[in-house]
Amino acid sequence: WYEEAKQAFRSAGFTVDEIPIIWDRSDGRTFTTRPDRYFPRAYDIALHCLKGEPQLAQRGQHNIIRVPPVGQGERELTVERPVELYAELIRRLTYAGEVVADFFVGSGSCPAAAASLGRGYFGVEMDAGRRAHAIKKIHAHTPDE
Repeated sequence: WYEEAKQAFRSAGFTVDEIPIIWDRSDGRTFTTRPDRYFPRAYDIALHCLKGEPQLAQRGQHNIIRVPPVGQGERELTVERPVELYAELIRRLTYAGEVVADFFVGSGSCPAAAASLGRGYFGVEMDAGRRAHAIKKIHAHTPDE
């Protein structure tokens, strides 16, 4: 899906960085359907897509982020990325006062990270159970004012 996703973003008018952002999650669960043939995957990738002339908030950072995954006993969902991962991405890509949008909120880690950093945020989650869990997580990561 990687090449198809890049092409879809380009077709929508985005500039796509050829080098993906890589989350090294090798401290946690790795996976392969064919351990006899393939190495287990210990990373996730994200595309860095831009419109206009945005600037990186933190320059000189490499494309690999090492943050431990959410522990098996701590997860609410099968696939749950840590708040710290999103916080690192938000620090690198946004400035104070900017707004973070998450159109697939899931466990709420991305808006929780935005809240923890004092960024504005909004999100969309169709599943009522996930939405309720996400709201609790966001509140837990929102600093007291």
